[in-house]
This record gives sequence, structure tokens and C-alpha cells, in this order.
Amino acid sequence: MKSSIASYVRRASSLYLALSTRERLLIGLTAIVALAIVFRSGVALINEHLGDTELEIASRERDYRDFTRYAGRYRLLNERLQRLKTSFNESQMTFEQVTSDLDQIVRRSVGSSDYDLRKSGNPEELGEDFEKQDFSLNIRSINLDQLVRLLYELQEGKSPLFLSKVDVTKLPRGAEFRATLEIATVGAR
Repeated sequence: MKSSIASYVRRASSLYLALSTRERLLIGLTAIVALAIVFRSGVALINEHLGDTELEIASRERDYRDFTRYAGRYRLLNERLQRLKTSFNESQMTFEQVTSDLDQIVRRSVGSSDYDLRKSGNPEELGEDFEKQDFSLNIRSINLDQLVRLLYELQEGKSPLFLSKVDVTKLPRGAEFRATLEIATVGAR
């Protein structure tokens, strides 16, 4: 095979040398132009490939940043969901338990049992696993310090309850108030 290539090279060389100077110059210039076109086409293809690669890298970096942001948001929401589920599990109580706990909380906070507790309607679905039961607590007379203690105990006590509405009305006598609290408990279905 080497000998056949060598014979072709010798033959082409002898044909080239047999040409006139003008013909050799034209063939040389044509070869240079052809090589320049081939080289330029190759460089253009490489540049196009590099440009496409840069665009793809930028797209992947943007996707990575978005993914990182979404993953962080997912972790935050998942942590919040777990805290809510834990809080819901801690606050599961029957009406009797709510009545008993509220009686203790009100007696500790207010110092009397001058209140009325009513169940408000039927339980309401809360997600797939839980249901919410609303209660209304009416306290006929309470001062501001007692109200603050009561609200703290309801929210942060050993069996936390959920406050949805607090309505406080000032009574005509001094620093006394009437309070209506909308309270909710959450339990498993």
C-alpha cells in the first residue's frame, strides 16, 4: 500500500513539474484558497459548537440554580409541614379533654370559672389526615394581665390550642374586659 501511495506521489510530482510556471502558480494559489476555505469552515464549525456549548452550560447553570432554590423551598415547606403535624398530634383532644384543659387553664389564668365553652358546629376536614373542631370560649370578666396569661397558655401550653379569633370588649367598670375567643383543636380522622 505504501508503494502505491508513493507511486501516485511521484506521478503527481512529475506532472506538476511538467507544467509551466504560470500553471504551477495557478494550481498553488488554488490549493492555498481551497485549504483556507477548508480551514475556515472547520474553525466556523468549532466556533459554532463552542457557542452552543456555552449556551447549554448557561442553561444548565440556570436550571441548577432553580433546582437549588426549589430544593431549599421544599425543605422549608417540609419542615413547616412536619412542625404542623407535630403540633396537630400534640393538640388532639376530645370535647371532654378540651373542657377539662380549658377549665384548668382559665382557673390558672383568670382565677375563676366565670366562662362559657361551646362547640361550634361539626368537625371540618383539614388535609388528608386531620379534622378541625371549633369551640367558642366566652369569658364574662377578665383584666388585661389575665387575658395575656390566658392567651399565652392557650397557644404555648402543654396541649396547644389554635386561636382563630379574639374579640375583647371593655366593660364599663374600670380595667375589666369581656372576651370571646374562637379556639380550634385538631385531631386525626
